[in-house]
Amino acid sequence: MTLQMSMRQRESNLRTKKPPSDSASNSSRASSSGSRTAPSAPPHPPVTLRWDPRDPTTPAAHCKLNFPIDESTTDNLDRLVTDMEPATFGRGGEHVYDESYRKASKMDPSRFTTSFCPYTSGIVSVVSQFLLPNPLSEKQRTLKAELYKLNVYTGPSGHFNSHVDTPRSRSQIGSLVVCLPVQHKGGSLEVNQGDQTMSFNWDNMDSYGPRIQWAAFYSDCKHQVWEVYSGHRITLTYNLYVTRGDGQLSNQPTPLDVKSTPLFGHLEELITDKTFLPDGGYLGFYTTHAYPHTLSKACLTDTLKGIDMNVWQALQHLGCGVCLRPVLITDPFERPKPPNHIGTKFPLTKYDWTIEMEDDWQGLLTERWGLEKLSMDDIVWLNEADESNEQAAFAFITYGNEPSTNLAYSLCAIIVGVPKYSGDARMALETTFDLSGGEESDWDEHPPYPFDDGM
Repeated sequence: MTLQMSMRQRESNLRTKKPPSDSASNSSRASSSGSRTAPSAPPHPPVTLRWDPRDPTTPAAHCKLNFPIDESTTDNLDRLVTDMEPATFGRGGEHVYDESYRKASKMDPSRFTTSFCPYTSGIVSVVSQFLLPNPLSEKQRTLKAELYKLNVYTGPSGHFNSHVDTPRSRSQIGSLVVCLPVQHKGGSLEVNQGDQTMSFNWDNMDSYGPRIQWAAFYSDCKHQVWEVYSGHRITLTYNLYVTRGDGQLSNQPTPLDVKSTPLFGHLEELITDKTFLPDGGYLGFYTTHAYPHTLSKACLTDTLKGIDMNVWQALQHLGCGVCLRPVLITDPFERPKPPNHIGTKFPLTKYDWTIEMEDDWQGLLTERWGLEKLSMDDIVWLNEADESNEQAAFAFITYGNEPSTNLAYSLCAIIVGVPKYSGDARMALETTFDLSGGEESDWDEHPPYPFDDGM
C-alpha cells in the first residue's frame, strides 16, 4: 500500500517547496517534500463497503462493493452512485447545493459500513508523527480519526472549488481523505497553505496496481478537488481530533521527536548563545496557523499545529517558559502605526464601553479586557504577524453622528520567558521569573510576569 500525506510546511528549512502538478494524469507517487511513499510495501487487504439502499427491497448482495473492484460486484458501482445524495457545502452557516461550486455525491456513516480502518492500516500512526511532535511531559497527545463522509466525484465534471473545511469542534486539528482504488481520470486534490501548494493525483494505478492512497492536512488549509474527467473518484473522509492518552492503537510508535527537526537546532543555537538575552527576557512568536482562539477555552496547547507546536515544545525542552496570549491589533483612531497590546483574555466579549478619546480606549483595555504587565517593546519577536489569522476579540461602542458597535481583533501568539545566563548555562526559570502558582515549563494557566524584583 502506498501511503501519501499532505501537510503544512513546518518551517522553510524542514521542507522544500514543490509546485503542484499541472497534469491530471501525472502519478501521485511522484516525490515531493510533503509526501511519503512506500511502493515496496505489501498491498492493503481488500476493502469491503456495504450500504443501505434507497429502495428497501434491493437485495443486500446488490449493495456491496469490494475494493479493488472485482467482477462479482462491478455492477454495484453504479447502484452506489444512485443511492447517494447530492453533496452540499457550508456557506454562512447554511448548507448550500450549487453544482458550479461543488458537484459530488455523499453518504453519511449512518448509511454505510466499511472494513477499512485508518488505525490498523497504520495511517493514523504516521499522521500523528508529523502533526503531533513528541511532547515533553506525560500528557501524551494523539489523534482520533472519526469517519465523516463517503464521497463520490463522478466524471465528467465532478469537482469541488477551493475552500476551507468548517471545524466540527474546537479539538479538530485536520482532515484525512482516503481514496479507494477505483479507476478514474482527473480529480487531483490540491492543498494550499500560505505560499505552499501540494497536489495529489490518485488516478494513476498502472505502475503499482490498485492501492489505497490518502492525504492528511490541517483544518485551516485551503484545498480543492479538480475536475474528474471519467470514472468515479471514491473517498472516505475522516475528521482528525486531538485527544489525551495513547490513542486507540496498541504498540503505537513513538511520535516524531521534536529534537530531530532542524527548527530545534536553530532555536537551541539561539538560546545557548551567551550574548543573547544574558539577563533573561521574552521572545514572541505569532502562530502561523489559524485557530478559533477567541472562543471560550478554544486556544488550547493541544490544538497547536505544525511549526507552532514545534516552537512551543522546542522552547520548553530548552528550559524556557511558554504561554499563549492574544495580541490586540485594532486601533479605533486609525493611526499609521498603532501600538499593539498583549492581553490576558481569549474569549470573545461584548463591553458596554463608549470610545470617544484615547483615554477611553486605554481604560477599556486595562479595566475590562485586561493587559499583561509586559509591553510589545519588552519582547523579541521571532516572526512577523499574519493578520489573516485575526479573530474578533471584543465588541465596543464608538460615537460619531450616532453610537455604533465595533469589533476589536487579535492574533494568537506564543510568549516565551528565557531565563538568565549563569556560567555556562541558562538558570532555572524561577531564578528570573515569578512562577508562583504556575508550572516551570508551562504557563498556560499562569501569566508571564516580568522579572522578580528580588533577583
